[in-house]
Amino acid sequence: MNGQPVISVRGEATLEVEPEIAVVSVTVQARDRDRETVLHRLADRNRQITDLVKGYGEAVEKLASGPVSVRPELKEKRPASASPVTWPAPVPRSRSGISPFSAT
Repeated sequence: MNGQPVISVRGEATLEVEPEIAVVSVTVQARDRDRETVLHRLADRNRQITDLVKGYGEAVEKLASGPVSVRPELKEKRPASASPVTWPAPVPRSRSGISPFSAT
């Protein structure tokens, strides 16, 4: 050793902070030749997701649904420069803020 004194420090700290919130976004999709069938499937799937998220009780701070988008799938070959055809309509989308569970 070079003869210099060595200082060693040990410590412990506890820090309490607000819990973080996870934002979870879920998108549901359905395909069928019949538009009404697709809309019914989307509504059913959205309802299933909503029921599942509500099962977490008070851990879910906020639950919201967004717009629906329906577009046809065309099988015919189209030139690459052609823009896709879309129909604006509502697609169920859920967004939830889920608070962490306490370890008590």
